[in-house]
Amino acid sequence: MVGEIRKLTKEEMEESLTLSQFAFQYELTEEQKAYFIRTKRPEQTYGYFEGETLESKMTVLSLTVMLGNVAYKMGGIAGVATYPEHRRKGLVRNLLKIGLKELDDQGVTLSYLFPFSIPFYRKYGWEIFCDEKKIVVASHELPKKITAVGWMKRESLQQTFHLHSIYDTYCQSYFGMLKRTEEWWDELTYNRKKLHLSVYYREDDSPTGYIIYEVKDRKMKISELIYTDEDSRGGLWNFIADHDSMIDQVELTLPSSDESTFLFANPKVKQELSPYFMARIVNVKLFLENYPFQAGTLSSLFVHVYDPFADWNNGIYQIVFHGDKHEVKKFDSKPDNGACQHPPKRGIQVNINMLTTMLMHYKRPMQLAKMGAIKGNNEELEEWEKRIGDEQPAFIDFF
Repeated sequence: MVGEIRKLTKEEMEESLTLSQFAFQYELTEEQKAYFIRTKRPEQTYGYFEGETLESKMTVLSLTVMLGNVAYKMGGIAGVATYPEHRRKGLVRNLLKIGLKELDDQGVTLSYLFPFSIPFYRKYGWEIFCDEKKIVVASHELPKKITAVGWMKRESLQQTFHLHSIYDTYCQSYFGMLKRTEEWWDELTYNRKKLHLSVYYREDDSPTGYIIYEVKDRKMKISELIYTDEDSRGGLWNFIADHDSMIDQVELTLPSSDESTFLFANPKVKQELSPYFMARIVNVKLFLENYPFQAGTLSSLFVHVYDPFADWNNGIYQIVFHGDKHEVKKFDSKPDNGACQHPPKRGIQVNINMLTTMLMHYKRPMQLAKMGAIKGNNEELEEWEKRIGDEQPAFIDFF
């Protein structure tokens, strides 16, 4: 019998959940199962069926991320799972192919995922775009009192409406962060309902930072440490340090560029830096048209793109700048206007992976060229350096 790929029905959500629990080796309570089935949308999950049997599946979430001041629709790939006896048949590859095409049809220009295997997803055009930094701090290594003029207040995680603006302000310091919706906040607070929340208020009583955490077995585990200025950062670390008599260590994860440990008397604490999420440009032309390019010198740039998994992206793109605006023109590999013939007279040459990691600020053009990952002359590479901007990429959510 020939299998088929289709969207799940509401009645098949429990079967999908069973596959996830088996593949990722976890077990939900009956309450958690009911919450999942009640809140998840079956039309977001593709399943590969052999007859009536679900063998493999993949969820594509409709999300939004911020690249500078531009909001991008993003398709979040999640819950990719296959029963062991059906692996190595190309099922996930087919799911990714169909999901990517549908994202393109919907005008979604970017996709994120958390990889079970970086080499696996690299084959299909996803590439690392941010790292995470895991920190373990002994209580005696916590910073002593840092100057902060505000105050902390313990609050309920069920009333998070005022956290939204704090998080949104925090996001402006990074490139690629999730624009959280009410639905996302509701699920986040549901999953962390047993944790504690404390909010930092400055002198005018406005909230500017918060911490979500638990204290158990003489260990403080921090799920989120969000601050909007140096005053709130100092206030939050003072709050953490005030727990020194009841904890032996603190564990938390921060964006790779966060320099909080520099504030410590001894910054030499245990830190583990590792790749976190991967990204993929779904439609190069639309992505470039909306991209927040910075000021530069050259009036135009060419980029030659190779994308074997999404062939609609293959071609030559010319970005023409008009002051603070720009337009994007696409040509096939041998445009007849003589602007740029193959081998290229102008432009950098990249595959979709390198274009994605470059435009997501994870690796700079000059770095990639030095490694041989992209090709181009120095003048144009230097122009890309200027045009891309220098905000640090980060992502602190998970799906």
